Amino acid sequence: MSMASTNTHPSFDEYLTELHRHARRVLKRRGSRDADDVASIVVLSASTCGPKLMSRYSPSAYARIRAPHAQIEFDRRERTQRGEGGKLRHLDDGTVEAARPMKSFDELTKRDLTATGFTIDDGLFPFELYAVITDTVGADHATALFDVAVLDRTVAEVAANRGVRRETLSRQLSASRRALERVLLPDGGRAPV
Repeated sequence: MSMASTNTHPSFDEYLTELHRHARRVLKRRGSRDADDVASIVVLSASTCGPKLMSRYSPSAYARIRAPHAQIEFDRRERTQRGEGGKLRHLDDGTVEAARPMKSFDELTKRDLTATGFTIDDGLFPFELYAVITDTVGADHATALFDVAVLDRTVAEVAANRGVRRETLSRQLSASRRALERVLLPDGGRAPV
């Protein structure tokens, strides 16, 4: 009898396959819409630990521990890439929303923009809005903001095209959004108290 035929321990690849299955099941029970993606993140984090993980946790135990945290990290990363920020704000009704909800050009044109002299009746067109944006933040920042907010490109993609780090562009976009909120929103971008 060979040694391989008597070995009842699963290989590390089999362990990771089982881990993916268990993590996906845990995430689907929690109502995750991105269960497959998050389960893959769990498997990637486990693969960096190597076979020592097999001696400490069963695939189901590690999935129960790691999957909820991976879902939180995934959601935070998604919100950040959409420009909403990583933090959540708890509402009075017990739900949560992004602390910095994304304001699209459509949302901005539906508001009373008296701070800039425009109202809905004036028929503020996106071209006029773009002119206000370029005057406020400059053409370079306005183009980057347009690429991310309107063309739905990721911050990393736009940063790579411009030859800057993602973090640098993300900070520039945040500053541009804040400047635009101060100019375009009647209350200067402040939430009502």
